[in-house]
Amino acid sequence: MIRKMDVTLEIDGQEKVHKNLNASQIHDVFNTIDWKAQYQLCLTNEDYFGPYFLVTYFDEANLEYNYSVEFYFVEDNEGQFPKEMIFSLSYSYQERVIEKFFFGLFGEKEKIQNAIFFKDEQSLQDALDCLNAFSRMDTSYLEKHINDK
Repeated sequence: MIRKMDVTLEIDGQEKVHKNLNASQIHDVFNTIDWKAQYQLCLTNEDYFGPYFLVTYFDEANLEYNYSVEFYFVEDNEGQFPKEMIFSLSYSYQERVIEKFFFGLFGEKEKIQNAIFFKDEQSLQDALDCLNAFSRMDTSYLEKHINDK
């Protein structure tokens, strides 16, 4: 089954949404970003935070899955930002859970629960590896690699 996903890309305050993309097209959008130039711009302009890349997928039950990539900035002890690009990654999804009242004796109710995973200080290769996993919906890889718990 070919999954179609939406990509939201925000650069310099301009948001563009790409709808119904396959995995190859998602990677094409990601690769259009000149990450190094964007990072240098962030280092020279404290009011600029760089691009925000978000992939959204809805499954057949209309549950939402998201993967996002953005720069991660943390100053060292001397107030300097690292010369190397580092990223903050996040992965979230919804799942249906059954809530039982008094061990199910008083009924049960289905509700949607959100799960969120995030990881800072990741490389561009980490971001790409997780994007590949998300496009395959390899949730176990994402939960293992994007988890600051």
